[in-house]
Amino acid sequence: MAARVKLRRGTSSQHQAFTGAEAEVTVDTTNWSLRVHDGSTAGGYELLKTSLDNIEDGAILDGGTYN
Repeated sequence: MAARVKLRRGTSSQHQAFTGAEAEVTVDTTNWSLRVHDGSTAGGYELLKTSLDNIEDGAILDGGTYN
């Protein structure tokens, strides 16, 4: 039988008020991205989607240099 993994989830605003455990992964249901938590940063770190549709225009310049 296959194992099932279920992650915590919440909206973007709910994530901003949430500090996950170290290495915890959660699902942002506003834009369907994943967030990785470090145990101390509210909201965690949002991961880029392969479509890059959760990054603002102009956020990456010069072939990968961040603003």
